[in-house]
Amino acid sequence: MADPLNLVKPGDLISAELINAIIQLLNALATTSGGPNVVPNLFSRTLLDVKALLAQSGGNLQLALSMDASGLVVNLNDPKNNARPVIGQIPTPGTRVPDGTGIHLLIATIAGSTPTPAAKPIISGFSPLTPNIGTEVQIVGENFDAVRTNNTVTFDGTVAAPPSNASSRYSLFVVVPSVANPPAAGQQKTVTVVVSNPAGTTSSQLIILGPTGTPLPSITPFSIANAPLGGELVINGQNFGSTLTNIRVFFDDQPRDGTSGTPIGVQPLGTSTLPGRLVVTIPTSLTGINLPGDSKFISIKVRVGTAMSPTQALEIYKP
Repeated sequence: MADPLNLVKPGDLISAELINAIIQLLNALATTSGGPNVVPNLFSRTLLDVKALLAQSGGNLQLALSMDASGLVVNLNDPKNNARPVIGQIPTPGTRVPDGTGIHLLIATIAGSTPTPAAKPIISGFSPLTPNIGTEVQIVGENFDAVRTNNTVTFDGTVAAPPSNASSRYSLFVVVPSVANPPAAGQQKTVTVVVSNPAGTTSSQLIILGPTGTPLPSITPFSIANAPLGGELVINGQNFGSTLTNIRVFFDDQPRDGTSGTPIGVQPLGTSTLPGRLVVTIPTSLTGINLPGDSKFISIKVRVGTAMSPTQALEIYKP
């Protein structure tokens, strides 16, 4: 018999034979699309029931890495877990999958079980090693909170301003506050730096110097979300001075001198308005931003003479 779907012509009436042929083809498509196995509904079944049900598939469907609602990995081979009910699954029920597909389960938490606690913060170093009061110091370490304002930093008990948006889980950028009995200009003092966040507290010793006596430049947090390589960037802030040739802007300590590798920065454009507004061209080549669509958060600093501003971060992308 000829395929009725090939016999349809414009203006033809739809016959029962044609409808049945369409239904048959749709059923055949549903059987083959995605794979021959239909994922069963495992919600509310115990782990023991799930094992028995999947065994009926002849091994075509298998249990894969599974966790409980506390985020703990569940040992599927431990008989103590057999009575625990399933409260979620991937793939979802009714999905057609190929042979050998693993089924991931979300299993109810055992009373009294808790997630693995977050590791407490660790301080491994500082940059620079001896910062002045009022200047920025980078606290290097690990396990800092990803939400920068959840990290509280104190210097001999004096709370510093919240870390800048250039901070991460591995470094915090803070301005050294004026501590009790601060060192005078040209003098130094050893202080205890404490970092606290919801996971715990850590401390380390740091030598700080007295204030420089020169107002430091500062960058106002950027109001834009990102900017392109080669584009113009407006930097608002304070204490940029009155001479453009005395100002350099650094993007992750780039650009650098091609011979010595020393950071040389970018001189602001003539459209800048001193002392509070700089306009610069973002370098067209920054490390880690190579292909169209690439992006990276870049630490931006302004140096006026020898005075360096605290860091502000901005996402830079390649168009």
